[in-house]
Amino acid sequence: MSLSSRTRRLVRRPNHGVLRAGIRAVVPVLVLLVAFVALSTALGGTRRPYGLAAAQVTQAGLAVAFLAAWARYVDHRELGKYGVRVDADWLLDLAGGALVAGAVVAGSVASGVALGWLDVTAVAHYPDGSFVPAVAAYVVAFAGVAVWEEVAFRALFLTNAAEGFRRWASRRTAVVVAWVVVSVVFGALHLNQAPTPASVLLWVVVGSVPGLAYVLTGQLGFAVGFHFAVDAVVNAGFNLGGAAGVPSFVRLAATGPDAMLGVTGYLTVGWLALSVPLALAWIAARHGLSVDVEIGSR
Repeated sequence: MSLSSRTRRLVRRPNHGVLRAGIRAVVPVLVLLVAFVALSTALGGTRRPYGLAAAQVTQAGLAVAFLAAWARYVDHRELGKYGVRVDADWLLDLAGGALVAGAVVAGSVASGVALGWLDVTAVAHYPDGSFVPAVAAYVVAFAGVAVWEEVAFRALFLTNAAEGFRRWASRRTAVVVAWVVVSVVFGALHLNQAPTPASVLLWVVVGSVPGLAYVLTGQLGFAVGFHFAVDAVVNAGFNLGGAAGVPSFVRLAATGPDAMLGVTGYLTVGWLALSVPLALAWIAARHGLSVDVEIGSR
């Protein structure tokens, strides 16, 4: 066998003419991450809320276009197989994911105030300009983040990983293993934002709940809504990270123990952990709790 023939066998499935699933799982994520870095560099230097919104919305558009092209020319799979069959049920799950995420983040803040660890110092706070357009830009930006990251990690990465694992496992096991792998990779890529053990748990939750919703429903509605609301409510809602220049509906001052407060504090992470049973309750009521074994099929 010639070297070129061996190379083709390494990258393509025999008798199918398509790239191997492992390559089709990883390459899209790498391409979209590089695009994100390039866009952030190009547009991040403008006024932060508006430059951030422009970068993330552009990235979301690129991710959707990339998904459509990848599905047609590389995966040879219908778009509906990636969980993007947007209809009334999809939109209801989108709202459900946002409701669950918003409720647990708001619960963490309410409990912090009740315990005397957080004080409300301002409402509709943005010292660097007009509040309404600035906070709207942040909300739009986080919507863009949710779209492109869910397309990259769940629609493309998890779907193709599940297809690849079918070589060694049943369809149900392949989907579950793909969910675990993608959740670990997602969390690992955010470890630069995880300075404490609690923050590692934070990214485990944030990385696993959207994937869990995808593997149980076969659709990305809940995942996108959850991802969006975690980012939007943590930042534009309460600015739990305490970053300067971020508009927030409620401005807080921390007076309690540092380990308990902030985005990566144990109080926030503990409340976010409640999103797992809440997500399961929503999905059970609407879809049942069985793995969608069609994920990864054609």
